[in-house]
Amino acid sequence: MKKDIKFAVALSALGNPGDRFMSGYKQDRSTEEMFALAAEAGIAGLEFVYDRDINKGNVNQIKEWTEPLKNRKGSRNCGEDRQID
Repeated sequence: MKKDIKFAVALSALGNPGDRFMSGYKQDRSTEEMFALAAEAGIAGLEFVYDRDINKGNVNQIKEWTEPLKNRKGSRNCGEDRQID
């Protein structure tokens, strides 16, 4: 069995996801808390949804929070594969 499996998740999955039945099932988390949770869980990649997770107003903060994740073994394109103008 392969031991070095890498996982990626949508950032919103670490927050308070909702569906058509409820707006959310648990306590809201800030974006910073979701990044900390991803780092703690050993997540190798994050997916962002524009205008919900990342936008022109917070792009520099997101870049700052992705820095520790980019330096981890197995991380790939974390925060670098899209350009926000």
